[in-house]
Amino acid sequence: MKTPQLLSQLQTAHEARISGFTPELPDDFRVRLQELGFREGTFVRCLRKTPLGGPHVFEINGAVFSLESSVAQKVLLHV
Repeated sequence: MKTPQLLSQLQTAHEARISGFTPELPDDFRVRLQELGFREGTFVRCLRKTPLGGPHVFEINGAVFSLESSVAQKVLLHV
């Protein structure tokens, strides 16, 4: 079985569909991400990755968000 890709692994200028969240993501973070549009089945595009584990910039539903790498590591993508 193939390991799911994490949002933090998405390459710049690439797009993928969100498949869910890891169990380690606290419920309050999951709810907030879903309020922002990070929902299962939604497409997300990586716009920019900062060096040394800094925040990543993503576009989802026409809006742009910056997520810490530690949070992006808990969002699962369809591969």
